[in-house]
Amino acid sequence: MNLRLISLAAAAAVTVSPAFAKAPTNPEYAQGRKDIAAMRTVESLAPTTSTVGDIDSFGRSARYLGYIQSGLLLVQSDCSVAATGTLGPDDHCVTTNPAPATTAFSFQDVGRMIIPGKSSNSLFCHTQTPLVVYSFSNGTGVYQPSARIVVTPSYKIENPVLNDPSLIDPNTGLPFNGSFTVTISGVRHSRSLQPGETQVERDVGTRACIAGIVSKSALISSYGLTAALATKFFSNDTIITMNLQGSTTMVDFAQVIYGTRIMGD
Repeated sequence: MNLRLISLAAAAAVTVSPAFAKAPTNPEYAQGRKDIAAMRTVESLAPTTSTVGDIDSFGRSARYLGYIQSGLLLVQSDCSVAATGTLGPDDHCVTTNPAPATTAFSFQDVGRMIIPGKSSNSLFCHTQTPLVVYSFSNGTGVYQPSARIVVTPSYKIENPVLNDPSLIDPNTGLPFNGSFTVTISGVRHSRSLQPGETQVERDVGTRACIAGIVSKSALISSYGLTAALATKFFSNDTIITMNLQGSTTMVDFAQVIYGTRIMGD
């Protein structure tokens, strides 16, 4: 059975139109290019060497520093207590707009942690895992080309080093005012729906580290801190706050929760 499924999947992959897959007008293609460009930017922050790539963390042991879990995010047509049950202080329910309209959401501070100063040498590394259950459903009676769900976490990084008003965030042109925000790609799915078509999916996957949420090299190369200030950053307590934002289109319901474990070196 498994071999048969693999064969079918391989056959399907061969028949995908290259023109469709690469079409610049396809919004998912365009978003993929943006995500790749962002990852290339992050990876380019690593110190240039002919061997290890990241000289600050090379040879150092990983240290578990803590864990952030978001509240539960519900996206559904009815957000009454009868439909959701009792929600916790970090839980949220978003009432969907009538199809095919898009429903957008953005929630700040859905989870938080404090990393004590001197817990890490040069980076805060993450393993970010979502659990997302959602249903695409087309009850409009006509073909819908763009069913979509997007859930993206971001992390506000607060540290006393960033309180200096003379320090300017090169990404905004404004003082840091104590913090900056890092966005990490999350869940994104898109497809078309025939009239009456429904698809229920469960998405669980982990994105792990690469350049980390924060690294000494990124503080210098991307945020303009001096080497001395970047070192001082890791000597101070750091508050990390998780936010969730995104949108749904032609989604009947969605349930979302994120967990992120932080490690240092």
